[in-house]
Amino acid sequence: MGSRSEKPAFPARPPKAHRIPQSGARGGVGGSGSSDEGRASPEETALRVLRLPQKPDRFSSLGSKVARRERPMNNQTLGTIAMICAPALLIEGLLVRGGENAAITGIASMVFMVGWICSNIGMHRMQATGIGWWGHAVLIIQLVGLVLAFLFGFFEATGLLGSDSVIFDVTDAAWPLSMLWMVVVGVTVIRAKRLSGWQRFVPLLCPFWLPIAGIVGMIFGWVTGNIVGFGYAAVLWVLLGNIVRSNSQQPVPTPRPSVQ
Repeated sequence: MGSRSEKPAFPARPPKAHRIPQSGARGGVGGSGSSDEGRASPEETALRVLRLPQKPDRFSSLGSKVARRERPMNNQTLGTIAMICAPALLIEGLLVRGGENAAITGIASMVFMVGWICSNIGMHRMQATGIGWWGHAVLIIQLVGLVLAFLFGFFEATGLLGSDSVIFDVTDAAWPLSMLWMVVVGVTVIRAKRLSGWQRFVPLLCPFWLPIAGIVGMIFGWVTGNIVGFGYAAVLWVLLGNIVRSNSQQPVPTPRPSVQ
């Protein structure tokens, strides 16, 4: 009996201290067979924890596609709107024929200004007036005048404000001033040389419908002068919208780094 107590019938299990850890047997964190090699430094462990699985994000891929198409599509849309709105003054002249109709005049003014604003924004995106500070400023100044001229059409059509209002007078003055400023824009476009061929001269030729209407009006009557002048304006602003719609000289947006 004493000998059986000293020599057990079954071999004793090895102590727990000599067991090989499961993570070490399978390669641990680093994937190696040794437990010492499998142990990672705190920096490596933090980086591996922060490195989340890269799953395809449908929204991110869709956003990148939209970002690549956004600027060309916007220019195409802006140019199309500008071309549609360009004959607004000619339609007004044919409808009014020298008479006075505040509603028609106001609506035609607003529609024409919407198209002109679209052309202005498209030219700014194309950097048609150059990449310097003056190239940006000349279009921003014009944009302010176009918005004021649009408000004139709104006040004229609705009768919300009359000629006795200072605001109405300011918006009314913005109409001819915007035409005069278009000469400055046209000269800036020619000097910038961002547009090619005949396209460079279209912005400068746009505001000359006013003197043409005046000269023809003095010779053949003001009704004919207005129709000829408005027809000239329709053709030139259609060409301007077509330049914005079809021109491919657009600055490429700087890609933003993706967050890993």
